[in-house]
Amino acid sequence: MVSIIIKSYLMILHILIYHFKLTLNVLLFDCSMNFRGYKMSDNVVHMKLDGSSKSHSRADIITRDVESVIDEPIARGGTNLGLSPTETLVSSLLGCTNVITHRIMDKMGFTINSLDIKSKTLFNKDGASLVQEVDIPFPEITLDIDISTDASEDDLIEVKKQLAMYCPIGKVIRNSGTVINENWNKIN
Repeated sequence: MVSIIIKSYLMILHILIYHFKLTLNVLLFDCSMNFRGYKMSDNVVHMKLDGSSKSHSRADIITRDVESVIDEPIARGGTNLGLSPTETLVSSLLGCTNVITHRIMDKMGFTINSLDIKSKTLFNKDGASLVQEVDIPFPEITLDIDISTDASEDDLIEVKKQLAMYCPIGKVIRNSGTVINENWNKIN
């Protein structure tokens, strides 16, 4: 009789521990990074940038210990001390393409001797000029990428595929409806 009671208590204890673990897992899952119904990885950071308007055309941006000026050209009433907002967007794509390409190539075991990226952007200025709303202000961006590397042409096809997967700026721009064309040119 005593052994039946002990077995019953052990079974109840086992059930309670199972439910506790299950509840804890649910709580941990719910407390993990969820955003708009998407499960986020644990590798999520909060970026903080501050902007200060210096004029109708200039904003000084500060993040970490770095300051950047976003400004319009003199022809549009600016002081030409920095890239325009639209140029900043495209320059972000160039910078991201550079960083992610280097990371991919390094992970694949290849060396980059040089990497030069030139862009041509089709920009419908109707929205920025307050003429009319534009759904896709940048219908097309073409990147001409000249790379000197020990990777083969076939390896570069894989690099291009992974670049589209991992460059966050490219993903945001593509998801807005912009077509990004990449012309890779292996140079010696």
